[in-house]
Amino acid sequence: MRRFKMPGREPMSARRPGSTKKQRVDGSGDGEPKSGVKPAPIAVRIPQAIAMIGLSRSKLYEFIKAGDIEVIKIGRSTLIPVDSLVQFIAARHA
Repeated sequence: MRRFKMPGREPMSARRPGSTKKQRVDGSGDGEPKSGVKPAPIAVRIPQAIAMIGLSRSKLYEFIKAGDIEVIKIGRSTLIPVDSLVQFIAARHA
């Protein structure tokens, strides 16, 4: 089977990953905020929450089950509000 080249197109293997730019509403096209600083997340997934507070996965689930840490279910995703983690640590710090 012979493959023909489309004019003006390069094969997928020749493209660099991430070379396509997303067009922003403001027209900048770089996909990042102009300030270069990413906003802090308002909620994180379980692995990020574990890394943030330094507990094991099973211990985190124990605190969730006890109602000490709030969770938000969106479809199959489990999100933990960062404020809930901050309040959890602050309550145990005092």
